[in-house]
Amino acid sequence: MMHYTVLCLNPARDIVLKLDGSLKPGDKNIARKTKECVSGKGVNVATFLSERISEKISETEILPEVDEDRDSVTLITFSNENEKEEIRKRIGENACLAAVPKKENMRCCYKIISDNGMTEINEKGNVVDESELKGFVTMLAEDVSTEKMQTVLMCGSIPQGVEKDVYFFFIKLLNECGKRSVLDTSGTALAMGVKARPTLIKPNISELYSLYLDENALEKDGRIMTEKEFSTGTAAVDFANRIMLKYGCRVLCTLGEKGSFYVNRNYVFFADCPQVNVENLAGAGDCYLTNFVFDGGMEDDDPDKVAGAMRSAGAHAAVDISKQIDRYEEFKKNINITFIKNKQEESR
Repeated sequence: MMHYTVLCLNPARDIVLKLDGSLKPGDKNIARKTKECVSGKGVNVATFLSERISEKISETEILPEVDEDRDSVTLITFSNENEKEEIRKRIGENACLAAVPKKENMRCCYKIISDNGMTEINEKGNVVDESELKGFVTMLAEDVSTEKMQTVLMCGSIPQGVEKDVYFFFIKLLNECGKRSVLDTSGTALAMGVKARPTLIKPNISELYSLYLDENALEKDGRIMTEKEFSTGTAAVDFANRIMLKYGCRVLCTLGEKGSFYVNRNYVFFADCPQVNVENLAGAGDCYLTNFVFDGGMEDDDPDKVAGAMRSAGAHAAVDISKQIDRYEEFKKNINITFIKNKQEESR
């Protein structure tokens, strides 16, 4: 059985506003629908993992008598006493909360969904002091000291007061403990974290392009591609291969409505998804990563298993399986997965 640990350094309270028509800056906008919940990438991932474990238990119809016989998930994050129960309720009964005490309330992130896309307004959040960070590191060290098969997912931005290289040191610790590590962040945190050689990174196409700029990845003609050039043809996949060879990490890149691609040492996979109105835009990428990892997407030697994980991830991200099982199965069936042998490793 697998134990999943999710690290969320910068939790948030998501406030989602849905508008009729387009967002009008500088004018009055009326929200048609609102939603509020504790969130942050790590909280989302822990919640989705808890839901998948529930599905797995339901499918077997046998509840193991001892916890060691089942998959499990632990979320390590900051929380004050008022918000702790709210987080527990969000992540569900199959996830354990390891809360590092914090006096202040978590930050708010506003997501405004309208006809012209999603606009995000995120607060920076509170400063994490040295003693609070020490408490977080202590919880992580205790969690990874077990002999369990373990995957640790580091998700989201770095809060104020914490150095941008914190994921680098977390990954180094995990490598020393023989644990698999998944890094889902952006900007400087991603550029520094990848140097510690995580098992998997999951940027979207814009975040992968930012990593391309950070790596100073000049082309053969000595120039740097624009983001439009990078997103066209095979440029992004070629760069992901370079990252895989340089740092030894797999690369799962989401492309929005265009699907995703995945690079490991053996194959390059491409997923083309049918057009769909994704209900939860705010957590679609987190949902995709969770289901990819849970369904064995990092098993390099089994391309069929990786392809199945990509189908599952795409369908879970697009359709609420608890409400529309038939639509989920139909959508999953229509996701087209192709893969080719990765020649990069042979030519190194």
